[in-house]
Amino acid sequence: MVFAALFALPLAACQSGHVYMLSRPKVATPCTAVTFHEGDSVIEMEAEYKAHFESQLAEQLKNKGLSNTPANEEGTLNMEYRFVLYDAGHAPTRVTAALINLSGIPTGSLGYGVLGVEAYFRDAQGHEVAHIIADGPIDGFDGSTEGGLATAAESLADFAKNRLAVPTTTPVATLVKPDSTVAN
Repeated sequence: MVFAALFALPLAACQSGHVYMLSRPKVATPCTAVTFHEGDSVIEMEAEYKAHFESQLAEQLKNKGLSNTPANEEGTLNMEYRFVLYDAGHAPTRVTAALINLSGIPTGSLGYGVLGVEAYFRDAQGHEVAHIIADGPIDGFDGSTEGGLATAAESLADFAKNRLAVPTTTPVATLVKPDSTVAN
């Protein structure tokens, strides 16, 4: 019983990231690649966190089948991101709340933090294609800024793949218009 409780502790109340669309995606040419760079961030993040975020974003884009080709090639979207929100929360409170949750008493989101990454997707001509904010919750027993950054990076890559990328699946069937000139 104690082992099960300790195993469940890191999983207690972990959340996935969210994406908030600030403008509807306008895709003229579906993308096959996404390049990215940091814009003027509202929140100053430490260099190690920026490097972690960029490595996670590159990995997530690669895992989603989107290459990281040089900017301005046809089918490449350029993503400018900036950090707009950072609340690290309070780790000791998160740990205490997770322990209390195990006893069956709900504690809500005590000690939780969050970070927000705003992203502008632009086509090769520089026209805005989409404008979103992805959040990265810093929650649960072992919540960390690195975990929040990884979640935000995953949310951005998911958005690019699911809303802006060229479909990679082969159609199940092709609709063929019957030829009216064929006689029976």
